[in-house]
This record gives sequence, structure tokens and C-alpha cells, in this order.
Amino acid sequence: MGAPATPLASVLSRSPSYRLDQVTPLAGRCRGTLIHCTFEAHTVEIPPLDEVVLLAANEYRLKRALFDFGWGFRDHFSSHPHPLHVFPAGNAYRWCKDGYADVTLLALSADDLNGLLDELGHRNPGDGLWQLSQRGFANPTIYQLVTQFMQHASSASPRLMVDSYCAVIANELGQQWGARGRAGPAVRKLPPAVLKRLIDHIKEHLTQDLSLDELAAITGFSKFHFLRCFKASTGRSPLQYVGDLRVAHARRLLERTTLPMDTVARDSGFSGADHLARAFGKATGLSPRAYRTALGGVGGRRQH
Repeated sequence: MGAPATPLASVLSRSPSYRLDQVTPLAGRCRGTLIHCTFEAHTVEIPPLDEVVLLAANEYRLKRALFDFGWGFRDHFSSHPHPLHVFPAGNAYRWCKDGYADVTLLALSADDLNGLLDELGHRNPGDGLWQLSQRGFANPTIYQLVTQFMQHASSASPRLMVDSYCAVIANELGQQWGARGRAGPAVRKLPPAVLKRLIDHIKEHLTQDLSLDELAAITGFSKFHFLRCFKASTGRSPLQYVGDLRVAHARRLLERTTLPMDTVARDSGFSGADHLARAFGKATGLSPRAYRTALGGVGGRRQH
């Protein structure tokens, strides 16, 4: 594994108690890093960071989770199966765990996250995140989102995926502290003309690294409202919809051409043959090569 990509990863990598299994930098509306790690009983000091850290516990074999934000250790332990902990930016702190744990850490730029929370309509995000940091809590939706994000993310993750996960996780955190400044707009479908313009744009730029900002701007909605309205209109999230179009395009190329897999992948908007294989297998149950072979037509003919 290369050099740690974030200050948090750098701090943890210097502790003999931690094993960093995966460190994935995120490039999107919110800059940050996803970290999967395990640790034994330990105490660690974290210097002031410019990141907000969300810890999602996959497995906890401990009885106490002590945190010190400057006024002595307090027990933040939660007995829920998959507790969450928030660590605010800009403050040195210590944590002390008395046993083994397997956790996923999402570290996001505090400036980016606060801006996103404000854009989503959550007032005083700094105060809200500080409130959440005072004790472990349970939120199955956030836990599921973080674990899915960890499973799907890579250094080549498209911006649309990073933006979508960060927006939904941020909104769930805002709802968790209950400081939403105003009721969200009612969910409604996108006007047919707007939806057509949006889909035409996606198809025209299918091979590009589409972003949530870019797609939401076409509708004139905020990012989170756009996510909700798009799903109400299509039954799919923008990320899922774009993925469906890319797989469909790859199927056509496999059926009608003998292009190499890397070319099929690039021409369909995937980062490479491996990325294509994962998405195609999930959608069809077959590898691209097996799909092409099963056709027996133009795309299934043996290449000379």
C-alpha cells in the first residue's frame, strides 16, 4: 500500500495497534478518504485535523469506548450492533478502546462537508456535528450507506458515485441531530422536458466522469432535491441510471462488434475491463466475455 492519503490515515498508520486494510482517497464535491481498518485495545492521540471523521463499527468486541475532547475521558460506548461515532474537525482528541474492533472510517474535508450540509438546508452544521460527537449512536441507514460506499469505492471512483454517497450520508447526519432549518420541498417528478434534456445529456456524455453538480444544474434543483426527484421520475438513482445505460451500451458493443474488452469498457464509460466486468456481472449474472461467447453472432465470433 502506498503512502496514506489523509492526515487521519497517516496518524493511524503510525500506531502499532492499527491495521489499515484499505485507504481510498475520494475526489468529488466532498474531498476525503475512506479507511477500512482493525485495531486491538489501545489509546491513540489525534492532532487537530481539517476533517470530520465518521466511524462506523462493523464489529465491536469491547465494553468501553472512551473519548477525551479536552475535558477528560468520557465513555461514548453504544451497545447497538453497529454504532456510529462522529469526531469534529479542528480539535485534538484522544480515544481509548478496551478491545478489538473492525471499523470503517469516512474522513471528509470539514469545509466541504459544512458547505454541503448548509446547501442541504441543515443549520449550524458545526454545532450539529459537535452534538453528534458527544456519544455513540445508531443509525442503520448511515451504517449501510458507509459500508456500501466502502465496498464500491476505489481511487478511480466516478465523481457521481462519490457525490451521491456523500450527499445522502450528509443529509442523514443532518437529520440525526434534528437541526433542519426548514422542511424539504415535496418530492415530485421532474417535468418531462427537463427529464428528456437530462437523459440526453447523460447519453451524450456517457463516457465522461459525470458529477452530481453537473446533473443537478440541468434541472435547477439542489443536489439532494434532484436526487429525490430523479428517483421519483425513473425509479433509479442517478448513479444507478447511468450505470444501467453504460451496461446497456456495453451489451450492444458485445453483440455487434469484436472490439477488445478494454475498448468496450472505455467506449461505454467504464474505467477499464475490470470495472466493466464487475458492473456487467452484477447486472446480467455473466462476465462480458461469457455474454459475448453465448451470443454466437458477430460479437461471439472468435477473433483472429
